[in-house]
Parts: sequence; C-alpha cells; structure tokens
Amino acid sequence: MRGAGAVILGKTTTPEFGWKGVTDSPLYGISRNPWDPDLTPGGSSGVPQSRRPPTLAFFIKVAMVGMARTVADAILMIECHRTKGPSRWLCGPAYPGLDVDPATATLKGLRIGYSRDLGYVKVARDVQEVTDMAIDQLRALGAEVVEVDPRFANPIEAFEALWFAGAACILSPIDGKKQVLDPGFLRGVERGLAITLAEFQEAEAVRFALSALMAKFHENYDLLVTPTMPVAPFAVGRDKPDESFRSWVDWMPFTYPFNLT
Repeated sequence: MRGAGAVILGKTTTPEFGWKGVTDSPLYGISRNPWDPDLTPGGSSGVPQSRRPPTLAFFIKVAMVGMARTVADAILMIECHRTKGPSRWLCGPAYPGLDVDPATATLKGLRIGYSRDLGYVKVARDVQEVTDMAIDQLRALGAEVVEVDPRFANPIEAFEALWFAGAACILSPIDGKKQVLDPGFLRGVERGLAITLAEFQEAEAVRFALSALMAKFHENYDLLVTPTMPVAPFAVGRDKPDESFRSWVDWMPFTYPFNLT
C-alpha cells in the first residue's frame, strides 16, 4: 500500500491475535465506542470500525484486505492488493469501471440476494429496520434485490474447531509467555488443544461444502447482503451482549460463516 502512495498514520489496537469480536487486551485495556464510551466499538479491528448506532455496521469491511469509509476507498484498497504473485491466490475478481460517484452511481444490472437472518439468526428489531432501509437504497440505485437464504445450516461448530485449533498453533512458539497473555485467549487455546484430528477434518469438510454452496449461490446472485450484526452495541468489558449467547462467537452469526468461505 505504501508503494501505491498510501499514507500510513499508525496502527490501531486489537484484541490479542484478533481472537474475539470486541476490542480489549491486557496490554492496551479497553477500546471504547466514540459514539458512546460506555459501549463497545466491536472488533476485532477496534476503534477504526467504531460503529454508528444501532447496527454495528458503519464502515465497509473488506475481508482479507482491511477497512474503508467509502466504497471508492475500498475498491482502491482491493486493487492495491491485487498485484500478481503466489501470495495473491485468495483475491477475488476485479470490478473494472464500477461507478461509485454518489451523483451518478447506478446498480442497474446487479442482482443481489438479501437474507434477513440466514435462516437461523435472531435479529433485533432496530437492526432489521436499519438493514431494510439500506436494502431500499440498493433498490433505488437500480439493483434487483431478491429475498433469499443461501440455505446452509449454522456452521458454528466447524468454525470453532478451526478457530481454536488455530489459536493453539499461534501459542506454540510463544508458550513460555503464557502468564502475560489474555486469559480468554488461553481458554480458547485449551479448547484447540483438545480438538482431535478427526474433528478437525470434519470441520474442514463443512468448510469445503459451505464454500461450494456459496460458489453455486453466486452463479445466480452477484452479492449476498445480510445485517452485519444481530444486535446493537453493548457495554464494554464484556465478550458477548448477554448470557443468552453461549459464547463470544455466538453473537457474530453473520461473520463466521464467511470467515470459513
């Protein structure tokens, strides 16, 4: 990015190793939401993704690339990362000629699949209302929007198996410094160390099947739009909104399926 002319102002904090969906750590403490300091900004990218209430969905998040405030900036960032080389095999197709000028932009010809809940997520009413407003705007810009679910089962168990096994691998070269690490991260490591090879392979099979299903889905739809989070921002100092969510993963149901794909 520096080679393309980007000016890097600094690095913001994250939870240790980006392990959860809120931003606090033993080293830097709690990152707060500038809209309301009593609330979390989300995570794992912390303050740069401090979300406008009530949706936890203000910035544009670009998987494997970074974050941007506008579509135009996101496209610039994606193209910057699309240099040729063996490390770029995860990059998707380019979007040549996409008009992102608010005065002239049109989405005519774009077919969007809109899933309110992926078929299994309980979404708060205020979040759903704001998401519906965004969908109305997409239609107003000319997109064809079809309400549809991709029709996959909740892949949380597969995600957790792969995620926690990865956490255990992260710890391996720094095992002698356990005492300074986030206790929550260490609990995840313990879960990862208990995962068997068979369980890991089963999780990979779920991942491959989900990736194939989404590839088939995108033969008919250019995009899949969902809410970003099912709930509004909650109090800092917590890893999940409340005890109705069984884990810190459970409250991010629109995120982890696509971490897998």
